[in-house]
Amino acid sequence: MLSALGYLPELTGIPHSSAQQLALHDVFVASMLIVGFFTGAQNLVVSDDDSITLPGSGD
Repeated sequence: MLSALGYLPELTGIPHSSAQQLALHDVFVASMLIVGFFTGAQNLVVSDDDSITLPGSGD
């Protein structure tokens, strides 16, 4: 089974090194958005203020 950090770069087009720098909260939110897409769940409202990963981190 792949972890979220394994499939996030493939689905989002970001480098693996950038995905590894994401805060755990941001990985969780991104994962739930992807799960919601495939399950047809209601959209999660996410704003830039919800992110705890510092802007400019990664490649």
